[in-house]
Amino acid sequence: MEITVLNRRNKIRISKKWIREQARKILRANKARGDLNIVVSDNKYIRKYNRRYHYRDRITDVLSFHGEGGTIGDIIISAERAKSQAGKYGNSFPGEMRTLIRHGILHLLGYTHREMKSLPV
Repeated sequence: MEITVLNRRNKIRISKKWIREQARKILRANKARGDLNIVVSDNKYIRKYNRRYHYRDRITDVLSFHGEGGTIGDIIISAERAKSQAGKYGNSFPGEMRTLIRHGILHLLGYTHREMKSLPV
């Protein structure tokens, strides 16, 4: 299982190693196999992808794209959005990033929002 973390126009400091560790925990807890790509971006970058692939011209916090072959898929997370909404949800910035990593991975594994609420990890 290879987890690649890329930084695209994100100016908020966050450890790529920490992101990989969080993703690995979630993948293992769900017995998932395959490679995963995580892009940490700013609001402008994620808005562009949301518009292009989901036809929604707005900023979002996380996007998931299913992969092929041995790749589970790709996740784009706006660190800028995560930081701004962390307090709103009573979360720290790392806590909000962990929530978004989990959210993106679980979508790639086929979970709906309703199913995610009942999962322990």
